[in-house]
Amino acid sequence: MDSTALPELQTAMSLVSISSSAPGLMPPPNLVTSGTAVSNANTLLGNRQSTTTVNMINPLATDLYISGQVTQVSWKGNFFGTITATYEQTVPANGEVTTPPLILQHPSGLDFGIFLTTKFIPTYPLMALGGAMVPFDLDAMISVRVGGPNGYPATIHYVQQQDIIFPPIGTTVAHRLLPTL
Repeated sequence: MDSTALPELQTAMSLVSISSSAPGLMPPPNLVTSGTAVSNANTLLGNRQSTTTVNMINPLATDLYISGQVTQVSWKGNFFGTITATYEQTVPANGEVTTPPLILQHPSGLDFGIFLTTKFIPTYPLMALGGAMVPFDLDAMISVRVGGPNGYPATIHYVQQQDIIFPPIGTTVAHRLLPTL
């Protein structure tokens, strides 16, 4: 009987990569239930950053350990910014937590400033008076470990279209996100 020596098998197995994809829970749960964002004319036109936090739930019967996320935000097909964050947080089984402050980085360059002042803000003039309900589209990839910090690694992908956000310029923004897996 022929056999492969263990060192050769270990080398071969080190090259093997296995992954899978699952459709998620049906119906898809709301993972992010609400949040806040803080921005003003200086942050939108100056450093192009808004500070955000979100309330996240875990619909699973085991801990969900978050190690980061990348979320693309757009408005009516116009790119509005990206959240790229690395952080460590456990969402307890069937529990809820608030993320640490996350930075929404808006696009740089003159084009975003022109878009903001000629299309976005004029569409919602009540923003200057204290707020307006604005529909944003979200596409998020959240890096997690299912079962806690030592659980198995996974990526949660959800896309939310027409998420209504209440963004008054110069004050805190409260909104509700209704993501689907």
